[in-house]
Amino acid sequence: NIWRISWKNSLQQIYQKTCPFACRRRRAGLREYVGLLLFFFLKFVIIYGVFCFLMFPSDSPSSVYEEVLPD
Repeated sequence: NIWRISWKNSLQQIYQKTCPFACRRRRAGLREYVGLLLFFFLKFVIIYGVFCFLMFPSDSPSSVYEEVLPD
């Protein structure tokens, strides 16, 4: 039992350090909101980037710039 309790406590400490906006709800109103916004923004950017990479795999940024900018 003692080992299980210490293991749970260490897990809780790791969770509190890695995830402040989800654990400290009393002190964090705005910080939690900003953290969630950043999380969803990053998820959207990653999904959008993967989608663009799958849709246009041949278009590298250099070729796009060459097409856009006239000689």
